[in-house]
Amino acid sequence: QEPDWLRQLHSSVQPQDRYDPLVPNDYLAYRERLRAEQDQMQMERAAKEQLEVQRRLRERIEEERKAAEETGDLDRIIESRVGTSITGVGGAVAVGAGRGRGRGRGRGGPS
Repeated sequence: QEPDWLRQLHSSVQPQDRYDPLVPNDYLAYRERLRAEQDQMQMERAAKEQLEVQRRLRERIEEERKAAEETGDLDRIIESRVGTSITGVGGAVAVGAGRGRGRGRGRGGPS
């Protein structure tokens, strides 16, 4: 036998207020929204950090170019614009050395 206060409590619950495990409640929506906001903030933070890294890299490249142009060292000017060493064995020009070995070497699966 239930006490009167518990029967009154049960009778005060309206049918639309009863818990249904198949119907999502506000708490689940709240948690999903909170998670989405956190993900968005994390992506924005990562984007800002990446932009800062790129800005610093551009500044460094520009400083290297200015220094090379001031000294008149043509090899350094070309290196700063191409991004690789231009002299190979015996002083020969080798821009982009080591490239071009792409897909012809296999697909990297187990041997």
